[in-house]
Amino acid sequence: MIKKPRRNKSENMIYAIVGFSLAIMTIIIVNIITEPSFFDLFGLTTFVFLICVGIWILQTDKVPPDWIGFILFLIGVLGLIVDGTIVVRTYLLN
Repeated sequence: MIKKPRRNKSENMIYAIVGFSLAIMTIIIVNIITEPSFFDLFGLTTFVFLICVGIWILQTDKVPPDWIGFILFLIGVLGLIVDGTIVVRTYLLN
């Protein structure tokens, strides 16, 4: 089994600050915007990210097994279809 390199404390602190900031921003956005379809825009970008990560895992010889990349890719494609349809119907066709 290949050992992954550990992150140092400053990287962990950066990830914690970014995560905390995103949580605060999400709470603020949820309180300002009451239209649920707005959050499909975030879902759309998340699924595009998952597709990219899935493709990257499948094309490289890194540690994660191929089935993880395939599942991420599949979740990304299915979510992109669902959220993309909602975004197109809500924002582009109205």
